[in-house]
Amino acid sequence: MYVKGVSTRDAANIIQDVFGQKYSASSVSNIRSQFTEMREAWQNKKLSKEYYFIYIDATYLPIRRNREVDKEAFHVIMGVTKDLKREILGIYNYPSESSLGYKEIFIDLRRRGFRKSLLCIADGFKRIKKALQEEFPGIPLQTCLFYKLKNLKSRIRSNKWQEFLSDFHSVFKKEETIIIQKKMSYWN
Repeated sequence: MYVKGVSTRDAANIIQDVFGQKYSASSVSNIRSQFTEMREAWQNKKLSKEYYFIYIDATYLPIRRNREVDKEAFHVIMGVTKDLKREILGIYNYPSESSLGYKEIFIDLRRRGFRKSLLCIADGFKRIKKALQEEFPGIPLQTCLFYKLKNLKSRIRSNKWQEFLSDFHSVFKKEETIIIQKKMSYWN
């Protein structure tokens, strides 16, 4: 609620309305402070040295700063472990997407122990590649399929889109299988 710009007093009222439990504004503030401490400890935990893949995406959410609410970028970094489990590596908040922001994110991931991955998958934001190559030169960047398809859709006639989509997926699945088979030796 705080991220959405709800005051501690309003949050206390919402909690009472929803859960029937009464909290004072100062109690809500204390809970928020404790949560902040827990989040910071989590954000600084040591990471595995290697992940098969890392995904990076940003979403814009309203956040309150000094009584003003404005949308800011929240970057979520997810890693896929060797046993194919997903792990959130970090959540970072910047006013917008920028090369400097991504560079700081990659520096933090390195500080926490991350060293290598087969692939980094991200949206079409061009400055991610520069920051990634500066901090992790051996990790290639792939644009997320959603953004590849979004860009291609503007170049394909609407009456041909479904046919194209079917062909695209069949080709991608074949290429993906070949690439994965070749790259498996990377981990052995």
